[in-house]
Parts: sequence; C-alpha cells; structure tokens
Amino acid sequence: MRAHPGPRAGAPADVDRLGPYQLERKLGSDGFAEVYMGKVRGAEGFSRQVAIKRVVPALAANPAVAAQFVAEATLLARLCHPNIVSVLDFERDPEHGLFLVLEPMHGCELRRLMAAGPVPLPLAVHVTLEILGALAYAHALPLGERGRGVVHRGVSPTSVLLSWEGEVKLTDFGIAKQIDQEIEQEIGQQLDARDVHGAAWRGDPAYVSPEQSFGGDVDGRADLFAVGAVLWELLVGRPLFQRATAQDSRAATRLAPIPPPRALCPWIPEALSDVTMRLLARPLAQRYASAEDAIDDLRACGLTPLDAQREVISLLCERFAEEAPARWSRRSTTQPQLAPARRGSPRAWWATWRTAASLAVVGALAVTMALQASTSRRAPHLGALAPGVVAPGALAPGRGGAPARATQATSARAAWMGGRSVRDASLGRPRVADQPVAPRAPRGSSYGRHTAPGPSAMVTQFVPVGQVTPGPQEISHDLNSGPAGPAMP
Repeated sequence: MRAHPGPRAGAPADVDRLGPYQLERKLGSDGFAEVYMGKVRGAEGFSRQVAIKRVVPALAANPAVAAQFVAEATLLARLCHPNIVSVLDFERDPEHGLFLVLEPMHGCELRRLMAAGPVPLPLAVHVTLEILGALAYAHALPLGERGRGVVHRGVSPTSVLLSWEGEVKLTDFGIAKQIDQEIEQEIGQQLDARDVHGAAWRGDPAYVSPEQSFGGDVDGRADLFAVGAVLWELLVGRPLFQRATAQDSRAATRLAPIPPPRALCPWIPEALSDVTMRLLARPLAQRYASAEDAIDDLRACGLTPLDAQREVISLLCERFAEEAPARWSRRSTTQPQLAPARRGSPRAWWATWRTAASLAVVGALAVTMALQASTSRRAPHLGALAPGVVAPGALAPGRGGAPARATQATSARAAWMGGRSVRDASLGRPRVADQPVAPRAPRGSSYGRHTAPGPSAMVTQFVPVGQVTPGPQEISHDLNSGPAGPAMP
C-alpha cells in the first residue's frame, strides 16, 4: 500500500469496481501490485473509504502467485499494531481476481518527506523508533505450527507512511517478499530487473541485508539492517547504498564501506551514530539480536521529542501546505505555526522554568521594598496613638507653651509595644517608656512640659535623629494648674 496526499490527488482508476468496492482513483504501483482508493457502501447511506491492493494483471493469472497471495493475506490479517497498516478484508472478484482491502492512509511516504528537505534529528529518531516497534511486534508474532515471527524483508523509505494525524506506519509486509523460490525466476522475467523500484518483489536492493542479497535464509536481523540504512539516510540526507543499477546497489550492501554518520555530520551525537553503525553491522554476531535491544539504545540517546505526533504534523504542514487537510489549513491562518522539532527539548524546558523563577524572585523583592517604603512614610506620624501617648504635632514647641492633650485611641498598640522601642532611636522613631508620671520634667527639655492624663499613664518621648536615647524622663505636671512655672533647681 502507498500513502496518498489527500482527497485531491490521484489518477482515475482503470477499473470501476472490485467486488462490493467502488474504485475512485489509482494511487500508484510498484511494478508488482497496484493500489487504489475506493469506497464501500452499506445500508441506510453507510459508506467507508478504504485502500485496495491487488497484484498486477500480468502476475495475477499465475496460480502459484495466487496461492501465495492467499497465504500472505491470512498472515497479514493477524498483524494488529498501531504502527502497521491494518488489513480490513480479503476478497475475490470474478473478473479481476484476488485483492486486499487496507485501511486508508492520508499523508505521504517517508521517501517523499526526505526528498523535500532534511529531517530534524528528534523526528528521525521518532520515526525509527516507530518502525522498530512495528518490527518487534511482527518478529514475535506466534504463527502456530509455522513457528514464530514475520520478517518484513522490504523495509525502505517507500514502505514507511506518515499521516496527517501524526501517525507513522509500516506497510508492504506483503506478498512479494516471501514468494516461493520455484516461481521467483518466472516472476523476475516479467518485471524490469534494472529498475530498483520495479524489483520490489526482492526488496529494495539499496536496503536489503547482505545475507538477503545472497539469497540465503534470513531472520529478523535482516530487517534491522534495513532500518539501519533508513536511519543513516535520515541522519546524513542521502542514501547509503543507492547506485545506478539494482546489481550495483546489492553489491554495495555487501562490500561498500559504511562511514559513521558522525564522521560526515559532526553535530550528530556519538551515541546515535553508534546505534546506527550497530544496526548496519554486516556480521550477524555484531548486529542487534532483536528490535527491542535497538529500541532501548535508541531511547537512551535522549533525543525523543515530547510531542512526537505534533512534530510530524508540523513538518508535513510546513513542506506540503497545499495538500494539508482543511482543519490544518484553518489552524495555520488563525493560530501560530506548530513548534519546531526541538521545542520540547529538556534544555528549553529548563530555560523556561529558570526564567519564571527569576521573575518570581524579582517580583517578591519589589513587593517587599514597596511595603518597607510605605511603612517608613507612615511611622513618624503613628496615626492614632494609645491613651497618654503624645503625638509629635500636639507637643508644645517650647517652654511655657500651652499644654497639649494626648490623643485617645488604639490603646492596644501601646500595650503590644510593651514599653519597647518600635525602631532604633537613630531612625527618629518614638520610644514608649512604661514609667509612672513624675512631678516635674528636667530643665532644658527640648519639648517643654506636657500634660498627661493620670499618674501612671504611658508617656512617649521623642528623640531627634542621631541623638543617643536618654533614660526615662520624669515629667511633672499639675492637673489643676496652667502653664508651668519656673523650673526647680
């Protein structure tokens, strides 16, 4: 199956109907099979869009191919994984023969995405992890009497599909890679072996493992070699073994030197380069034994994006904006573009939190300073004072002045102060002295004599800024007399 860009793409189908399925347009062909976009209709107006795959007419008439098609369709129907294109149905048309019905994929092949420009490192790692996840599932699939595991044998950028929903799916597990040896020569004569994509029935020669190119028995490690070739191309930006002819490409997979990706692109992390080289190891003993082992090492590189599906959608919208579904087109005009691939990196998150913490500290300091300034402006006046506490504005300016009455309010404040200074005397703040009222104030008092109500009232003494705070002063007054007379010696 091949992904298609959307409902606007595709050529008219050369077949109108296959069984109950109405064919709308032909999506493509790889020389062995053809893929169509179709629709099935049911009762009460029900309809569903599907993808339909059938063997090309030149090969469909071969009984051996038909028998292998049935066996492989039965096997593929058992593959149920989020990263594998699902098989929905298998039918026979009286006129056109057997065909597979698959879930439709609206998007593009990985090959087309790479041709449009370099793929960011986090997204390359994510796509590789998704492919390995599909292979890990297929390699461990129980097959009853036939043993365990399905080998894809044809992993390449054309067999990896990316959808507009951010999905990454592996397709083409198909019939061509497991055709019996006795009919291989017959099929090869009907295909153009000089065309790399026309030889898809053998697997793309630029991605097959060395043991597969020799025609020997293969296991899941052959698929891991192909994944390594795909990952190398994602990192470097060009195919590793692609040559002018299929024969030269197969020879390159066996003999051509394999440079580490980091040697060509120094910005590639060493750990990621090492994983790629181990996937591409020609000796089986040096290659990863399973897809799970490769997944563990690839995740340990620490490059997996936090929101991988959103990154896939963002890149597709950026490179194929004219083919994007309407919902993504509307979003791009009303909201900012989706974030780039490195948006969710740990370094970016740390920088965001550090900036937020700095702003919080600065804000707290500003609030504290503002409160202190407000307190310093209000404290010299003290507002309402306790009974017996004399406000500065009510003091007589000199000796012989009229006695001033203390304000009567907020006794709780004076009681809380408990005779202790609110601030140091050097700040010019009032000191409250819990002392009995004495008969007379000493000569030379800078504030004169003042009336206080009661023999045991609290008295506030104000000390000018910079002057050492004196001890308790005894101030005398006569409640029944007027202004004080001459001071006693």
